Amino acid sequence: MGRVNRGEVWEHPLRSRQFVIVATRHLLDTGTVVLAEIAPEVPAGTRGMLAVQLGEHDPVPGAVLSYRLNWLAADRMAEWKYLGRLSEGTLEAVNMSLRVALDL
Repeated sequence: MGRVNRGEVWEHPLRSRQFVIVATRHLLDTGTVVLAEIAPEVPAGTRGMLAVQLGEHDPVPGAVLSYRLNWLAADRMAEWKYLGRLSEGTLEAVNMSLRVALDL
């Protein structure tokens, strides 16, 4: 598995679920990946900045759910499919959403 980067979108090979990498470079360098789930749409009842709608400049449609975080060892992503990178504007919105969701 090559190096992964914050803002990249990946698809799980067995579950057909998509995730965006939100871990910092420091954490990624240790081999740990933190991912936020991408849903097909903003779930009903989701309030405030807990979900970020993806736009036309992003590799997939849907919404990043900043309250649905997962982590795993980077080497477990060997079979995952790389789908692209979020636009800078979307990534900044995801960063803000994570700060709101985690009270940072």
